[in-house]
Amino acid sequence: MPAVPFQEWLDKVGDCYLTGDFDAYCSCFELPIAFITDQALTMIADETSLRSGFDAWRRMLESQRMTHMIRIARDVHVLSGSLISGVYVTHLMKDANRICPEFNSSATLRLVDGEWRAMGVTWGLSNASFPIVVPRVKP
Repeated sequence: MPAVPFQEWLDKVGDCYLTGDFDAYCSCFELPIAFITDQALTMIADETSLRSGFDAWRRMLESQRMTHMIRIARDVHVLSGSLISGVYVTHLMKDANRICPEFNSSATLRLVDGEWRAMGVTWGLSNASFPIVVPRVKP
């Protein structure tokens, strides 16, 4: 059961990247939010900073001619009635070819006004800065 809202959240965020719908994307996050890689912790406190990351990621996906973003929930846990946490794998594809190796990430979501919103996202990337312009995955 907890995997359903988590996967729905993953799908919604992925759709926002593909369609460029920042307003819908913004509704997926609770600010401030922590974005974490193995090199950096970035706290995003406002919509302007969130927009900067969204736009940079979209530019990267467009420059790589990405056609599909496949994100699959793997291990989701209910922490309370309004808090879930899960691990997911991301595949960034150009047709049938990977843009980069698949990578694992995790997110903690809180139910706010009937919507699941991320409070923190940890990417399995080695990028040291936000926004992430090109994903770097350690082998």
